[in-house]
Amino acid sequence: MEFSNKTALITGAGGHIGRHIALNLAKSGASVAVVDFAVEPANETVQLITEAGGNAKAYICDVRKYENVHACFEAVKADFGSVDILVTAAGGSTRGDSATLANQKPEVIENNIGVNLYGALWFAKEAAADFTRRAEECGSKIEGRVIFVASILGIQGNAKFVEYSVGKAGIIAMSKSLAKELGQYGITVNCVSPGLVNRPDNDWDVRPTNYLGEYCKADDIADAVEFLASSKGKFITGHNLVVDGGRCLGLKGVK
Repeated sequence: MEFSNKTALITGAGGHIGRHIALNLAKSGASVAVVDFAVEPANETVQLITEAGGNAKAYICDVRKYENVHACFEAVKADFGSVDILVTAAGGSTRGDSATLANQKPEVIENNIGVNLYGALWFAKEAAADFTRRAEECGSKIEGRVIFVASILGIQGNAKFVEYSVGKAGIIAMSKSLAKELGQYGITVNCVSPGLVNRPDNDWDVRPTNYLGEYCKADDIADAVEFLASSKGKFITGHNLVVDGGRCLGLKGVK
């Protein structure tokens, strides 16, 4: 039970990847603050955790707005006593509204940057302030983890996904910068960048897009997050762990 007596705050925990991260950490003993914009998915994640014998509570939050994030973080601290692990999995591409930047609607850009980048930034700000305060109060380093869920599009980009790529690239840069600020307090800050993750509603075969020729599953991402959050990842910080089956290696069959 690696995470006994620890609290993990996970944003987007009602979504496909976020839910698997929440279930993984809860299975290893963490109490989980399930943060999501939608009530029903958040409650479903809590139910799955509690039915398995874990401890979880749902918090509804619009991560795009700092005042909402601040109130949410304070509520989690009041309920659980502390936040030891922050995972920002809230996000989403503009697949349904994809367009070239020249033709993209400003409201789509603002919403996508808000969810993917500001949502991670605001929660990281709250966690950084809390971790710093706790370390200074006890006069020594403390154990704390910040893990962002980014994307390989933050590395290689993609046409008609400019705003999404910008948000995810910003998260990768933030993890490196924040790692430099928080390392002195014993806090590690890292990123996990998934490739194409197979989802229940996928209607295309993503296996040919990577070199392993397999579907990337949400559990693959959750395992990577769990590793970085665990004691086995204690000396890793400022790192972007790419979990994509080799997709970022480039085109297949090109010599």
